Amino acid sequence: MKKELLLFAVSVLPFANLLAQSEPLIEEGKQWSIHSICESYCDDYLEQTTINLLQGDVTFNDILYKQLHVARNEDLSDLKPLQSYLREEGNKIYQYNPTENSERVIYDFNLQKGDRIKKQYDPNISPVVFEVTSVKDTILAGGNGEKRKCIFLDWIGFEDNIWEKNELESNAFDIWVEGVGSLYSGIGEIYAGATGGSQTSVLCCHNGSTPLFVNDKYNTCYRLITTGIEVNNKLPYTILHNPIENKILSIDTGDNKFNQIDLYSLVGTLVLSQHIAFDASPLDISLKEVDSGSYLFVLTKDNGDRESGKIVIK
Repeated sequence: MKKELLLFAVSVLPFANLLAQSEPLIEEGKQWSIHSICESYCDDYLEQTTINLLQGDVTFNDILYKQLHVARNEDLSDLKPLQSYLREEGNKIYQYNPTENSERVIYDFNLQKGDRIKKQYDPNISPVVFEVTSVKDTILAGGNGEKRKCIFLDWIGFEDNIWEKNELESNAFDIWVEGVGSLYSGIGEIYAGATGGSQTSVLCCHNGSTPLFVNDKYNTCYRLITTGIEVNNKLPYTILHNPIENKILSIDTGDNKFNQIDLYSLVGTLVLSQHIAFDASPLDISLKEVDSGSYLFVLTKDNGDRESGKIVIK
């Protein structure tokens, strides 16, 4: 029987999303750089980098916690503490709420394939349900070469409406990695594309000066913040069939001329890089050498502008 765990929504920026196995997640000086691209409901920026840092010990009820800090500047000159206090024990992450003088488990790294997680994002909407689709050991891009336990999750619907297999959303999933956290939100809550707002991904994770993960989609730990008064949320492309069943990626790009596509695995490994000879839209790109699974893609224009998205290959 599948077990269901209720994970409580958190109201402040990034909380712990991962739990220690052979390597702890909650450690002094561990740092995540998180890239956000505005999709909707965010009129103050188009793109930004947020840096999260665990720094300092705080004791509540004779229990020791690490405090989470946040910065937007690359040099951490605007670093400030959050009311987020974290500890780990038994492959679980605990978050302390000083207002309620209580702690609760917000993530559990003991999950196995088939286990389900319920997440209450909005009290007026049925809880979102995630299912563990795979648990495997993976060597992350740009890290120290160690194999790490990875838990892959898919969004499978709502508590009162679990979708049929052909209705599953291809752009809503998360990956938890031992000692690193979520590859989408770092030390943040479980990622759900269904909630709108910003699309996030981890640029890199360091333990002090030691890199644990570097996303080779960007190959940087910081991207400049771009802002705009008006945000155009219309994507310059449309994926015509997603999930992809015939190993052909068809993209309607309209009048936009892209000259390259790069395809990445969910742990940031480049699996395909192909020049695009733009003749007409839609573009048909062969994926016959790519294994079935979920992938991130990046489309590049002549001027260097890039667009990204997610696909599922059946």
